[in-house]
Amino acid sequence: MDASRASAKVFRFGSFEASVHSGELRCEGMRIHLQGQPFLVLVLLLERAGELVTREELRDRVWPENTFVEFDYALNTAIKKIRSVLGDDANKPRYVETVPRRGYRFIAPVTHTLENSCREEVAAGERGVPAHTMGGRRERPLLIGMIITAFVLGYLVRRAPL
Repeated sequence: MDASRASAKVFRFGSFEASVHSGELRCEGMRIHLQGQPFLVLVLLLERAGELVTREELRDRVWPENTFVEFDYALNTAIKKIRSVLGDDANKPRYVETVPRRGYRFIAPVTHTLENSCREEVAAGERGVPAHTMGGRRERPLLIGMIITAFVLGYLVRRAPL
């Protein structure tokens, strides 16, 4: 096991989970597409949750010197994409707060664990539940249908003559 994988973090906030190693963002176990630069910006904000991350820090860490892009446009686009996938609003932020002309701050509570430590806990015998069985959006209509069917059957059984 290499050191970079051992220290890869999984950040959890709200109903979201961001894995640094896999570069994936998930909501209630469902993978959400977030491109490379926006994901890197999100990870940097998560690493420093509650703190101001300046535009200069973001430029230095996410866009190397030899990258030729209009930085302000690229950063603003990355932040818009992050807010879009998180369902956040710049005017009433729940996750990413803008500090005008200075930078951004991740304002939601964040927890993090080492990615491999999560796997090792489950492998060591702790009870784990796969993300796709935790009642995600796809399972809700099925669950609602089953509940309605149970009520209808209960009603019909009570009304049936003995």
